[in-house]
Parts: sequence; C-alpha cells; structure tokens
Amino acid sequence: MVNLTRIYTKTGDDGTTALGDMSRTSKLDKRLAAYADVDEANSSIGVAIAAGDLSDEIATLLVRIQNDLFDVGADLCTPLSEPGRDTAASLRVEDSYIEFLEEQCDWFNEGLEKLRGFILPGGTPGAAFLHQARPVPPPATAGR
Repeated sequence: MVNLTRIYTKTGDDGTTALGDMSRTSKLDKRLAAYADVDEANSSIGVAIAAGDLSDEIATLLVRIQNDLFDVGADLCTPLSEPGRDTAASLRVEDSYIEFLEEQCDWFNEGLEKLRGFILPGGTPGAAFLHQARPVPPPATAGR
C-alpha cells in the first residue's frame, strides 16, 4: 500500500520530474504525456461509473480496468531495466492484461446486433461518458 502524505514535492521546479526508479526526466518526455493520457482515461471511466445507469457487471469491469490503468501508469513511470540494475519488483503490464480486455470485448459483443452504422453517443449518462474521446495534441517542444 502506498501512503501519500502530500501531493507536491517541489523537486520538479527545474523542468524535470522523477520516474519510478528515482531517475529524472524532462517534463516534456513523451512517457509523461502517455501516463497523463492513462490518468485521463481512468478519470473518464470514474465519471462514467459515478454518473451511473450502468449495469453492475459493466461497473465491476470498469473498476477492474481502472485498477489495471494504475498498473499501466506504474509501468510507464519505471524505465526498462539496464544490465546490472535490479528492477525485478517493477510492475509490468503483461499480455494477460490485453487478453483479458479482448475477451471482455468479445463477450459483450456476442449479444449485440451487427452494426450497420455509427453509434451516436448517448443512451445513459454513464454510457455517454464512456463515448468521450479527444484527439491527443502533439507533445510540447522545448523553446516554445
């Protein structure tokens, strides 16, 4: 269990931030944009769950996906191991995560009619929030 006693560190004022192995990287690093996107997806799922009108089965699945997304963030913030460095305890996303999601997609799709057109977002508040998407802007560049 991780205990967070504060949400700021004051160690990133020089334009860098610490990764999971305590090495530092630029705040413009693409990996930071990647885990920001993971955090945003996790937040959107949380809003969909809070909005309600989802079946218990889907809400339970979404909570599992939220937990898996925390694992994705942990994986992204920990650099790949280098020879001589012990990162065996680092959490890594494995194929089983992807296989589980694919199985769930297949299972839920089995009961649906064949799609004959695009689906308009809506239905219930929870479903509408799950339809949300935004284009990912290009990463900021130094000197802007």
